[in-house]
Amino acid sequence: MKEILITNIIFAFLIIIFITPIIALIFRLIKKTSFIKTWAISSIILVGLSSFIITVTLSALLFEVKLNTNKLDTQFEDIENEQNIEENSTENILAQIFTTGSYGKAAGKYGRGNNASVDSIVKNYSDKDFKGKLIIYAIYKEEKIGEKEIEIELPSKEWKRKNTDPSDLQINRKIWYDVEFEYVVQGSFK
Repeated sequence: MKEILITNIIFAFLIIIFITPIIALIFRLIKKTSFIKTWAISSIILVGLSSFIITVTLSALLFEVKLNTNKLDTQFEDIENEQNIEENSTENILAQIFTTGSYGKAAGKYGRGNNASVDSIVKNYSDKDFKGKLIIYAIYKEEKIGEKEIEIELPSKEWKRKNTDPSDLQINRKIWYDVEFEYVVQGSFK
């Protein structure tokens, strides 16, 4: 929740400094209203509106991350119960790879707009810090169509989220919903 608060404060500052003075100036020129009064009212309205939108959006993203890290925790517990894992093994690093967003149908002049992303959440279950890389493989119809290496540094018991453009994995609109992912972790513990 700290991220939400910081983001709201930054956006509030930017709105008050850059956007609301323009609105106040326009109202001053058109309606002959008080610049300070219009600035204050527009600041309150815009900051409140942006805070609401940012809070809802970031809360949804944090919920998604929490859901995926819980899946990783369950997966690690299952692995740990089935076999004895060495402390300095890359089996202590787990990843959850998934698609988010979608390709837009008619966005932009040429219909190419999208918010599609391949996201990965990587978590270190070891008591030591890890430095290495995550190699993501995109698989379509049981055939590897693309791969992407991502450098990662994970402190002990921490997780990180990384976004990858689908085109880096040779994923396009036609196969977006049918792609599966596999990964390999390489690196060493400090």
